[in-house]
Amino acid sequence: AVVGTLLLCSVRSQDQVLREIRRILKPGGKYYFVEHVAAPSGTPLRTAQDLLSPLQRVVAGGCNLNRNTAVSIAAAFEDGDVTSYRYDVLPGEILFDNGFSLKSEGDGLGLLAPHISGEATAGRCVLTRCPAEAKV
Repeated sequence: AVVGTLLLCSVRSQDQVLREIRRILKPGGKYYFVEHVAAPSGTPLRTAQDLLSPLQRVVAGGCNLNRNTAVSIAAAFEDGDVTSYRYDVLPGEILFDNGFSLKSEGDGLGLLAPHISGEATAGRCVLTRCPAEAKV
């Protein structure tokens, strides 16, 4: 199994990381995840995420506020199964190593909302060995 928590927001290439996770999992292997994702397009929160993401990358270790991580995970595990749950508020406070903190007041408008959590199960094809026409 592979476990990733609040990881895919700050890597240079989500697709590359997910390909590697998918590559090392045996068929039936699990990838468990918790990630914050972009708010829906056209919402005030998404506009704020888009505007503030460049600053966020500088102050929070490369974190991108506006990535569509759920789509990337689903694409990496298209030959398997993905179960994810979306929620709009993460209660409590998040403390970063550099002293920066984010505290949720429970209003659902935090820049790091919404979140997804779930598991992805590897299918029978290993990405580097799966014929292009194979759909499992």
